[in-house]
Amino acid sequence: MPIAACASVLDAWWRRSTGSAQCAGSRSRTPSALFGIPREALEKSVYLVTREGRKYHSFDAVKQVILRLPVAYLAGGAALTKTPWAALPIALFFSPLFQPAGEAGYDWVAANRYFFPGSTCAHMTGPVSMG
Repeated sequence: MPIAACASVLDAWWRRSTGSAQCAGSRSRTPSALFGIPREALEKSVYLVTREGRKYHSFDAVKQVILRLPVAYLAGGAALTKTPWAALPIALFFSPLFQPAGEAGYDWVAANRYFFPGSTCAHMTGPVSMG
């Protein structure tokens, strides 16, 4: 029964994202088939595919999402009005110097995502099957 609940969450997400009622049942409409990303990669990491077709995954996808959120710019601007030193952690987060630490942090969170409070699939010990 809990696995069915996770599947229903995935199906609801799929309907909202694509407007299609079929998720796992239609092989040609799965995220793997639509974007050419192997299923195993989708089960291990989050992916962001831009309108231009550029693909970002794991920590790079998180950074790209942050860059696309207007609230991130508002928060950054508010921090900078308090002190110019607030720019330093922001610049470090997006710099290549932080990439190894960001990847390590992302990998740890991804490996333990089913154990975080509020996870809709907290009972799972591995990735949810998408068909």
